[in-house]
Amino acid sequence: MVDDSVIERGKLFDLLLADMRHRNLIGVGIEPIDYNGIYYTLRENYALNLDKESIGDEAKYTIVATGIKEELLKRKDIRVPFADVISESFCKSCKPARAIYAPSVIKIDPYTFVHMPNLEEVDLPELRTIGDSCFISLPKLRTLNLPKVDFIGRYSFYSLSSIEDISLPSVRHISSNVFRELNSLIRLRLELLDYAKGEDILDCPKLKTIIANNLRKIGDGSFCNLESLMECNIVNVESIGSNCFVNASPKKMHLYELAKIGEESFNSSINLEVFSAPKLKSVSNRCFNNLIDLEILNLTGVRHLGAGCITQCPKLRSLNLKSCVSIESGSIVDLPILKKLDFPKLISLGSNSVYLLRSLEEAIMPRLSEIPANTFFCCERLCKVVLKSSKKVQNG
Repeated sequence: MVDDSVIERGKLFDLLLADMRHRNLIGVGIEPIDYNGIYYTLRENYALNLDKESIGDEAKYTIVATGIKEELLKRKDIRVPFADVISESFCKSCKPARAIYAPSVIKIDPYTFVHMPNLEEVDLPELRTIGDSCFISLPKLRTLNLPKVDFIGRYSFYSLSSIEDISLPSVRHISSNVFRELNSLIRLRLELLDYAKGEDILDCPKLKTIIANNLRKIGDGSFCNLESLMECNIVNVESIGSNCFVNASPKKMHLYELAKIGEESFNSSINLEVFSAPKLKSVSNRCFNNLIDLEILNLTGVRHLGAGCITQCPKLRSLNLKSCVSIESGSIVDLPILKKLDFPKLISLGSNSVYLLRSLEEAIMPRLSEIPANTFFCCERLCKVVLKSSKKVQNG
């Protein structure tokens, strides 16, 4: 049995198509048609790559809601039953609305809802695509139901001051600055997200939980300034770009699939106490700098440390670099309570690489044959050093 709404939608489509063809025939512009208080028009579906002669009319066009009659606004809750697309002009015509429900909409144009400052609830159960800046700066928005969205444009959820929970279970790709300055956001769930382009989750001071278990790649500048972050489920991530997690991190991060990490990725990450990434082979410059709470750093697979990698970590008591072969200058500096260094495979050590380890008592480097200048400077408690027998010690 065919649903009544499908029959009604078919009637509307036939009416719009007939009117469009008539206006084209007599050479006048297309005008929206009032259908139960909502103004609709047709838009050609330019996304189709098919031969338009071989497909039906309903595949050639989408139904666009362009306006609303004033008497419908008295209800404050707006229902748009037949549109495939909600246009910006439609939202301009319903500024007083508190809620909007559009069961068949699959796409919303850029800036669509910015003209509805009183909007509190949005229910778009079939929506697939969100254009740029769609929900920007809506001070009262609290509830979003977008279960099928798979693409989000730039700045789509920028500066929403009231929303606490965002769940987008079908989204796979997000653009830059999507979740930014969400001052009340506590939970963000992106279960199918596999790629964060960069600079996409920023400046959310109350955000405590991020769930993105399918995430594989994080672009530069993501996940920054999230001072309250306690839980970040990204266990399958394989690549983290530069300047991610700056001023933000949960207490424990076990990234079992991580293979690549960019410069300054965890620079000044507050809260981080334990970090483990067994598949990581190389650490870029200044990755773990100024981590005031870091206690345990397990980098068992890392073979190379970049310059300034592990510095100014006042609570670091355990450092595991069993596979490390080369360390650049200034890599292990100012770790005041670390007592032991054990680098069984190390063969290359840059100048000024290890210093200001005031509690260091033991350094095991059995394959290292040359100690550069200023190594172990300000390591007053160092009493045992194991090196290759043919060692060479430079001045200083």
